[in-house]
Amino acid sequence: MEQKQLQITKEMIYEVLREEKLVGRLKKGNREALMLAEWLEVVHPRDTNFSRVRLGESMPNMPGALGENNNLWCDALILGDNDTTIVEAGLYADSKKIGQLEFYKEQFLKTERFLDKRTKPVRLVFLTGEEDKDLRAFTESKGIEYVVYRPKWLVNFFEQKAREG
Repeated sequence: MEQKQLQITKEMIYEVLREEKLVGRLKKGNREALMLAEWLEVVHPRDTNFSRVRLGESMPNMPGALGENNNLWCDALILGDNDTTIVEAGLYADSKKIGQLEFYKEQFLKTERFLDKRTKPVRLVFLTGEEDKDLRAFTESKGIEYVVYRPKWLVNFFEQKAREG
């Protein structure tokens, strides 16, 4: 009898969490990762995309935490046919994400492994689960796309948080 190997993916685990309404128990970073993964699947199903991408010049010979600068990791990088998109995700509207995106663009242009992508336009996208008209206006004035993505599980999460006060 042939044995089949079951491969459990992150997406399968998230689907169970959504069905069981356990998303609220995820840590903040994991909820952001879930939101981002779903959005990428819905909006960019055919594009090559990477999550948590290190940008900028490498830092050799830097011991331990000194070489691990979290500000150099964008949430997602989408390599499209006509452009490259850098995405920073946040459940809540957070103005700090806009500065991060601008910094990531500069670092992307310095990243050796993406040198061949420099000739294509670089789009910046702030993906959030929350609408904020003032932050949207500011973001768009900087040439950055402000995208609100609110799947049902996220709406439920926000409603639960509002009830808890």
